[in-house]
Amino acid sequence: VSSLYQREVEAGQCDIERSRRDWAEAARFESGFRIVLEGPSGGLEGYALFEPRSEGGREGVRCVEHACTDSEALVRLLAYFGTLRDQYSFLKITLPADLPLNLLLRETQLAHRPVNHPVATASIQTRTQVRVLDHCRLLESMRLPAKPPGEATVEIHEAEGHKSRLHLCLEDGHAEGSPSERSADFVCSDRTWASVVCGELSARQALRLGLAEGEPRTAEVLSAFADGPLPFLRESF
Repeated sequence: VSSLYQREVEAGQCDIERSRRDWAEAARFESGFRIVLEGPSGGLEGYALFEPRSEGGREGVRCVEHACTDSEALVRLLAYFGTLRDQYSFLKITLPADLPLNLLLRETQLAHRPVNHPVATASIQTRTQVRVLDHCRLLESMRLPAKPPGEATVEIHEAEGHKSRLHLCLEDGHAEGSPSERSADFVCSDRTWASVVCGELSARQALRLGLAEGEPRTAEVLSAFADGPLPFLRESF
């Protein structure tokens, strides 16, 4: 289970590893139930921790934690929860925003009005917020999709009132940053920069929304941060 969890953490963006102490806490999980999915060859394909939940006079299930090897394993996991429909009327599960779960269901509709048959509903929530304290260390630790080399100078307006100006070099899936006195090609607040560098918001979209100022060519260079999976944190705080 821990290996499967770790693999998903490493494949994602902005996730965090779990310590032995946290695993010991998860292993106890006295408030609900756990299920494991065994693959055809006997290996583990997925698992879930879930607990009963009452909402609006209805009894349902909340999936507290899960991990799967692929989409087929996720569908199998959902099929198991479907067998509980004689006891519960809904399942609440948290997924990355770029995983369109409704397309894996028999009923793919996300209804915009009340309907007389069961359908899925989706809502976007902020799991946590990021504040970058050391820009250079963050950049050096990132693994990005391989793209043509590019450079950009970014000016970040910090909440404390000062400005951080960095010259970024991106090449072969790696990024480096260093303090710079060059003219900035891309200017934004620290909050917007956290969304851009973590891949939640593309630099192009930041310009369109007026959240940043800069040149379109610079936004193309910074788009490497948004080419991978959207940031998703499995732990909740």
